[in-house]
Amino acid sequence: MAKVHNGVCVYTINSPNNLHGTYANERGSDAGVPFTEMAVRTTIPSADPIEGTYNCSWYESGTQINGVLNITKRNPQNVYDLIWTIAGQPTPAYLGVGYILNSQLAVHYKSV
Repeated sequence: MAKVHNGVCVYTINSPNNLHGTYANERGSDAGVPFTEMAVRTTIPSADPIEGTYNCSWYESGTQINGVLNITKRNPQNVYDLIWTIAGQPTPAYLGVGYILNSQLAVHYKSV
């Protein structure tokens, strides 16, 4: 069984269709090192400012990873569920829970 890696990401909500994140996790030699993620929304299922599907990219061990980020609103209190799937993979790589704080989305996530 693979080790579960936990991490945090803080996204700045740049526009209704663009998130810019800074994240760190406990994975390997990069543990605790801050990296960035970009996400551009491709579907807008509601009037919510961040809910939807995004094309995203981030780095793991110096390699760019491309994938899809799905964000769904869990409740009216601005709590969101996040699912990251790496391009070409059939199952999610990470699951997270996010909270709106002013113009940012703070997320705790884990590998699956």
